[in-house]
Amino acid sequence: MTTVTIVDCGSGYSRMSTYSPPHTVTPIDGILPALHKALLTDTGGREWINMLVEKMTDPKQKVYIGATAGLRDALSSGATAQSSVDVFEAALAESSAIDATFHLLTGEEEAKFEHFSAAYCARICGFADGPVGLLSSGGMSSQLVHGDRVVSIPTKIKCGNQLGLELGMEKGTNYYRSTVTSAIDKILPTTQYFVGTDGDMFLAIEMLAAAGEKAGIGGQIIPIPEAIEALEEYVIMCKKEEVEAGPYVERKTWRSYVHVMSSIAGVKLLSLLNPNSKILFSRTYSIPESDTPLKPSWALGKALKMLNQ
Repeated sequence: MTTVTIVDCGSGYSRMSTYSPPHTVTPIDGILPALHKALLTDTGGREWINMLVEKMTDPKQKVYIGATAGLRDALSSGATAQSSVDVFEAALAESSAIDATFHLLTGEEEAKFEHFSAAYCARICGFADGPVGLLSSGGMSSQLVHGDRVVSIPTKIKCGNQLGLELGMEKGTNYYRSTVTSAIDKILPTTQYFVGTDGDMFLAIEMLAAAGEKAGIGGQIIPIPEAIEALEEYVIMCKKEEVEAGPYVERKTWRSYVHVMSSIAGVKLLSLLNPNSKILFSRTYSIPESDTPLKPSWALGKALKMLNQ
């Protein structure tokens, strides 16, 4: 296999890219709706497939479609019915216009692919020459990997962002901090030992990496306590800015609070790690002798596995 096309069906939208060895990633123009939202109507699944076919540059190319926490959460809450997923899979199998397979990733599968991709990027860029751990936050879930320990947690940062839009910075962040702390404590109780040992290296990717970059610690390998302090200071700064702006702050998009909520979730996740370990916040990695940076993700990890890299 020389080229892999993967569709990442996230909580906000679906994006498609082709991956070719050694390090070429080509995003396919345009994005598709979030799959779990498309499946809310009887015809939405087939319409989504038709949109995917229209974007394919090579109809003979095999396509791997993977859905993550957006669909997992929609199924568990009852917002999307399993029967709708079954109908979608049947329509995909029957289609003669595309050669595609669909898989709903478990949280653990998502975490393992993310970890594989992040470790690969850090290794070829010279940031790490041994085992590394992972912290990753997406719109609906966060992943923690260290050795054989693989955990996925429904941190629901997008829901936190919506709280900010509805309640404002102060009330929204306080409410979200309480709910995300409770969600994490149910899966990783604070009575357990710290994750990791002295000197361990962790990699922060996806929305958590973006929060680190906003907090001024992107691209740096820093001690865990310093990372926690920087993220907390960023949250405090954003709260202060909103207070100074007055009560009539125009909140244009969901991105208004997403980095703040990512920081709050990140602080709680980082508090679980050995304080004598280190972490690198980076959304993308500049690959030697390549014009295209690599962005660690479950999709990149799956592609690397399929391409045997």
